[in-house]
Amino acid sequence: MAEITKQVKVPANVCTIVVKTVCDLCGVEGLTDNPWAEGSFDVEEVTISYNSGHNWGQDGASYVEEEFDVCPNCWENKIKPMFAEKGVESRIPNVDY
Repeated sequence: MAEITKQVKVPANVCTIVVKTVCDLCGVEGLTDNPWAEGSFDVEEVTISYNSGHNWGQDGASYVEEEFDVCPNCWENKIKPMFAEKGVESRIPNVDY
């Protein structure tokens, strides 16, 4: 995963926070909170992940999550064409509330 992190002191704690996100394919750097969005209210998020383990609901969970950080440009120009070559089409749900 290509996230650049740093440790910051929190009273009685030391936490690791994400400083910036880097695309695993092209190396472009994103911002911290919403790495690929241009404006405060824009949404530009690419999620490629795999979870494996156990989830017991309210009693807890134990699993490993594998992730790749991919910028929107690589999503459009590398990932989607790779799936299209294999005959796979994306699902496009509409989010509007």
